[in-house]
Amino acid sequence: MICFTWPDGTSGSYQVSLIYQPNDTYQFQMWDILSAEQNLLSLQEDIRYYQLLLQLCDRLMFRYDCTDNSYWLYWVRCDQHITIFKGDLDVWISSITEKGCLTTPHDSGFDAFISALKSHISPLEFQFQSCIVTQGKKMLPTRVIAESFLYHGRKVFAGVFETVASTSNVQSDTGYSESFIDPLTGMLNKKAIIEFAQTSLAASENGPLCFVLLDIDNFKSINDRYGHLFGDEVIKAIAKIIIESVETSGICGKFGGDEFFLILDKPHTEQELRTVLRTIQSNVRMLYQDTPNVDMITCSIGISRYPQNAGDFKTLFLIADKALYIAKQRGKNRYIIYSEEKHGSFQVPEEATLIDVQTTPDADVALQHLSDSFVGLFKKGKSALPDCLKNVLTCFRLDRADVFVGKDLQHLFHISDTIKKSADPAVLQVSDFKTLFTEDHTFADNNINELEYRIPDAHSLLSKSGTTATFMYYVENEKGPVIFISFDRCDGKYTWSKMYLMNLKILCQVLETILVQE
Repeated sequence: MICFTWPDGTSGSYQVSLIYQPNDTYQFQMWDILSAEQNLLSLQEDIRYYQLLLQLCDRLMFRYDCTDNSYWLYWVRCDQHITIFKGDLDVWISSITEKGCLTTPHDSGFDAFISALKSHISPLEFQFQSCIVTQGKKMLPTRVIAESFLYHGRKVFAGVFETVASTSNVQSDTGYSESFIDPLTGMLNKKAIIEFAQTSLAASENGPLCFVLLDIDNFKSINDRYGHLFGDEVIKAIAKIIIESVETSGICGKFGGDEFFLILDKPHTEQELRTVLRTIQSNVRMLYQDTPNVDMITCSIGISRYPQNAGDFKTLFLIADKALYIAKQRGKNRYIIYSEEKHGSFQVPEEATLIDVQTTPDADVALQHLSDSFVGLFKKGKSALPDCLKNVLTCFRLDRADVFVGKDLQHLFHISDTIKKSADPAVLQVSDFKTLFTEDHTFADNNINELEYRIPDAHSLLSKSGTTATFMYYVENEKGPVIFISFDRCDGKYTWSKMYLMNLKILCQVLETILVQE
């Protein structure tokens, strides 16, 4: 790069190259870097402008490649192309016919549209009756408009579908907002953001991609203290911060009650990624700093990266979920970028499904899971216990559940996806350990290291079995067998909320009743 000052007093920075020619001469070329940068910024602004227009028009769009009959039907929202169909045009025609999206027999306008498209007639405009735009909900007059152009040397059609009121000729709603957009925040909803993540991963070609899970800290307390209307305002405010912080670096969506999911494809270095994350966190903390009687709002974030951490959607999501859990356990108000060197290896159970893809559960979710478990227990009895215990582990993010019965504490069940060692009932024989149980037969410890000096033998047995935090239920029933149930964490401390303890106690009481009866 060379700086020049010209005779008229103007100056600039130029990229210079010398190209050797076969006749022993050099070709000298100069590029005005500042001018090129300005042009690039102008083009980026134009792109952003047209992206915004596409979002506002809210139409169902399509692209048709004349060369191979490939057809792409999509809808644009939040800078994202949401794919409705991608494949052969004739396959799409068959699928919408089977779904009843066209009149029977086909409206002549639709057949004329397909004929014109395949004959490469441009421009084209047709109208016919269909429920293509309304997703099969309502048969309405539908207009299609398209133009052809050259795209990478191939003739391609681009067009839009829109419904038209039969009397006023005014475009009506596409119907896709309800399916893909979260009504509270205007973000993509859970279904749409997962589909986009899967599509992005399939099209990434080993380029950098980050899965980001964000959870508002102590959101239930916010709702309880300030009310649900204020809670909604917090969610909307944080959604706005996320959208503005991400901008063109990726796509973001609302994943659950107070949970957000981001797919970032622009941060090419860890430093760039950290800049985005810090921006979100600092802006969230500043939300209500000048509002009297409102505590500081914070968030926790977990991140997985492709291709460093994994190559498939399920594993990447669960790793991000694990990183979010670590952030919560380390005190919240922080982000964790998962690294095997720092956080250990991560194995996804073969039977894990997207039901496992959930961020830190709140009490309402826990109660629903337990209610479902109770129904199964009352209907099926002891045979429903394994599924019930698995449900509890998933809900409360626990690693292991063990059930022992009888005077000799026979090991009845061991449930865990990752931990082979079971809890050790010998800890009950340690002097003074039973005194730790409350009158309702429960004992909870979020960090068993606290026992090291109080009851060292108990600490030793718990440590050998891999326990780091535990909830135990123990009953000596004169009319029936001894019941000992242990729910454990085997990786770090665990926060037992009052609601969790109450729900687990009720569950254990139900299990005791089932086991005694059988």
